[in-house]
Amino acid sequence: MRRVHGLLLFLFSAPLAAQTHQHQQEYTTALPGRYVVTTATGIPYVGATELAFGVTERITVGLMAAYAPPAAALGARVHAVLSAADDARLFFRMPVIYYPPHRDLFCGKPWVLAWPTLHAEWKLDSDVRLSAGVGILGASCVHALMGHHGGEEEDEVQMDGIWNTVSIGVTVPLSRSVSFNAELSPVLKGLRFAGNDWVAKVPLIVVVGISTTL
Repeated sequence: MRRVHGLLLFLFSAPLAAQTHQHQQEYTTALPGRYVVTTATGIPYVGATELAFGVTERITVGLMAAYAPPAAALGARVHAVLSAADDARLFFRMPVIYYPPHRDLFCGKPWVLAWPTLHAEWKLDSDVRLSAGVGILGASCVHALMGHHGGEEEDEVQMDGIWNTVSIGVTVPLSRSVSFNAELSPVLKGLRFAGNDWVAKVPLIVVVGISTTL
């Protein structure tokens, strides 16, 4: 399988979960009817951005774009708070990313990547937020998802793959409208790091970004 330089975007940003009444001061999440812009860099991508919109107090949706030579991609992401207490909450996050065809990437045809994750987050007295999460990451060529397999050329490349992830993250408020975000997510096959079946060179997703509330 051909390795992708710059696959996983910023699906891969620090936790972005929707606001609840117990978390009135938000830094990385759009309040209902408002927007948050996040820009990020890391491994394996060079740069990415997301425009997120607060649909309700518990649900935020975002549109994403990212680029890392030679890969460009577009996607969407949803964030949903499942449970919240005074200084802790449990939230779900899932980006879905679409890659146009490129002869040097994955199967050489249009392909998609999805990464549903479940996170627990704690807010400290300083308003710094720490998080830990687990997830499943899947990638597949569009034609494989539609059931089109076969051909000598197609047999030489991997059509799809599934991996698991663990994540740790931190969000640090820099002002009332700006925050610093970082997240580290090893990509695994069971309890071991992913091998040659992984779609990027290094089985690690690192994100460093800045979020600004509009």
